[in-house]
Order: sequence, then C-alpha cells, then structure tokens
Amino acid sequence: MGYKAAVEAIKAEVDSTLGAGGAGYAVQHANAPGFTKPDNAVWINAWVRPAAGNTVCISAKNTYRISGILDLQVFGPIGTSEADVNDAVELAMKSFDYININVGDAEGTVVQFNLAPFPNVIGLVGGQYQVNVTAPWDADFQET
Repeated sequence: MGYKAAVEAIKAEVDSTLGAGGAGYAVQHANAPGFTKPDNAVWINAWVRPAAGNTVCISAKNTYRISGILDLQVFGPIGTSEADVNDAVELAMKSFDYININVGDAEGTVVQFNLAPFPNVIGLVGGQYQVNVTAPWDADFQET
C-alpha cells in the first residue's frame, strides 16, 4: 500500500524545502526522537495526517486514493518578530501550493497538493507565537 511511501515523501519534501535542505528552519516531525526546539528562532512542527480513502478506479489493478492534511505549525519564540513567523508561513504556503510528488515506489504513488494551503493564526501559546498552515493532499496508488 502507498500510505507509508506517501508519508515519507511528504516529510522529505518538508525537509528539502523548509528544513535543513532548504530554508534552514528546524523541523520537528511526529514521533521524532532527539528534537530540540530552538530558543530564539522560528521553527516548524510538521504533522502528516491521513483523513479518508477510497477506490477511484476499478480495473485489473485498482487505483486507490488516500486524502489527508499536512499541518505545518510555525512557532516564533518570544523575541522573534511576527514578520519572521509570517515569512516562514508564506514560504510554507508556497512550498505546498499545487505541487505533485512522484514517490517512485512499486505502487506508483503520486502525492498531489491540489488545494491551496491556508494559514490559521493561533496566537500566543506557551510563550511562543503560533500560526498553522494547513495543506490538503491526496495520494493515488495502484494495488500491486
């Protein structure tokens, strides 16, 4: 099934655009051991969540679709500016605005971000300013 491949591909895209491979923000992924949030810099908590699934094509090799949400929680510790947080939010939105990720697995999984990401200002939480970016995604794959 293409679920695992889709999640790993989305996490890799987050790292290559927003994390060490791209913009250089510290990125925490779900259940990642050893992450230390920075004290004086904007950082991102990334969650890949499945939401629903269905069969989109019935044939000799059925095609399935998993839908989900990529939540990018952008945090700015007290002392960082709102503009710094908003720069990260804008980059996060641009990074997942109508892109496709060809996973390259045996099932032919393709992750599609076909809806525009949107921000949600949470405000001050635990001494940090927080804005969440929600990016809906679908992953199509064929049964093997």
